[in-house]
Amino acid sequence: MKSAILPSLLFATCAACGAPQPGILASTPSTAVGDGQGAIDPPPSALTVQLEPVPWSPVTIGGSGAATLAQALSKQSAIMVLTGERMTDEEWDDRIFQMVKAAAPDTKIVARNRGVLDDILMERGEIPFRQTWEVGGTDVFGRPFMVPKDHPLKTDWLSKETVLKGAGAILLVDIIQPDSRKMNELRSARQGDCSGLLAALDAAVSGSAEHFSPLKEQLNKVLAEEFSRQMKEALPFWNEEIDDALAARPAGQEARCLSAYDGLLQSYEPCLSGPCAVGPAVFPIPAGVIGMEMSQTVTVPHDCPVGMGRDYVRELEAIGRRVVDSLLKQIPAKWAEDLARVDAVNDLRATMADICAPAHRRYTQESLDKARADVLAFIEQVPQTKVDGEWVSASGRERVPGTGSVVVLAKAVAGSGNLDMALQSVADGIRAMERCRDSRRRPMQVVLIDVGTSEVYFSAIVFEEQLFCEDMAPMSAPAP
Repeated sequence: MKSAILPSLLFATCAACGAPQPGILASTPSTAVGDGQGAIDPPPSALTVQLEPVPWSPVTIGGSGAATLAQALSKQSAIMVLTGERMTDEEWDDRIFQMVKAAAPDTKIVARNRGVLDDILMERGEIPFRQTWEVGGTDVFGRPFMVPKDHPLKTDWLSKETVLKGAGAILLVDIIQPDSRKMNELRSARQGDCSGLLAALDAAVSGSAEHFSPLKEQLNKVLAEEFSRQMKEALPFWNEEIDDALAARPAGQEARCLSAYDGLLQSYEPCLSGPCAVGPAVFPIPAGVIGMEMSQTVTVPHDCPVGMGRDYVRELEAIGRRVVDSLLKQIPAKWAEDLARVDAVNDLRATMADICAPAHRRYTQESLDKARADVLAFIEQVPQTKVDGEWVSASGRERVPGTGSVVVLAKAVAGSGNLDMALQSVADGIRAMERCRDSRRRPMQVVLIDVGTSEVYFSAIVFEEQLFCEDMAPMSAPAP
């Protein structure tokens, strides 16, 4: 078809409706795809994945207020326990007993009779400890906020009361409702950090990129040569179409679409003489895809394919897909298997980022040490684990770091679930170490009062799971 008649084919005028209607264009010429002369070599060496051992621990919400409670309790051979008015259930006695036993095994609870003690204190008109809420300052809007203030009283007579049964201190535990300032302070406090582990996993993935350099070099060379052959047939034909249509001096929507397509096709001109950035390419880390970076197509209005009669964007993608499909069987499956192994490390990174998100939870030092060992063991077994992989045609879009959105033409996939099962086992084990994750997250105040001096020598506001968590001593978090 000579281009002299192209404008009338692009937009055949409808006399009845007055709107331009697309005509039927000739098929884009093409050449047969390559005959397999650009075979890809298998990996020249075995894949290695290294993870630097770094300390890490999942992030827990709450401050370190309970961290020294065990030491404070250990100073006394015997204590009396007083609970708040909202802690009337008998289960609180058991939980407090368990907490004291875990924090200070040698400290005994010798009395829990608040009613008797309260009667004595009311009769004398004194209390060993009093707390009031006072103005602590103003916020940015000039509104006052309240803070608790302790008022210990001298009551040396208290140690002589038989109701205490020789207790050297009184342990006060209560469910409280702090003001918004204190609650925000508690919620914003964090214990633990996984940033070192996540950075080490990122380094393990990026460090394996050198292993895939031969694949990238060979495959991109073959893809570029084959895509260039196809462009030498299609691109001049499309350019002639666009040039002849523009020569007819179109206006309005037709002119905008022709101009947009003209700019799009110009970006493919380098493909006629050598490699081009817009042709099919392999993106091995971490995506493991073969695709085309087609961000330049956003300059084409979405309704142009209908009005012009030809969808140049779709045809460009179709040529790239045809080129890639012709080469898939030439890529050794070992490359897909190694990519699946690296992808498992990337999946571990995503899993750990999810596990390490701040939460109300507790865990022991022993379980954390095991979790750290399990992560290292998983990384060590990744290169040796049997994986069945292959390259298959694919579609959609994927974001590739350093490139952007890529139209996916093919992908390396793993047919075996060995690594998936191993990763799931590691993740399940790490999640299982969490204890008291489902706490109601109630804020609590814990206070220790010396009976002899009536001085408060320990006071803290913490979340419930930081104070009570099965047989674990009250603490902030295991050592990093």
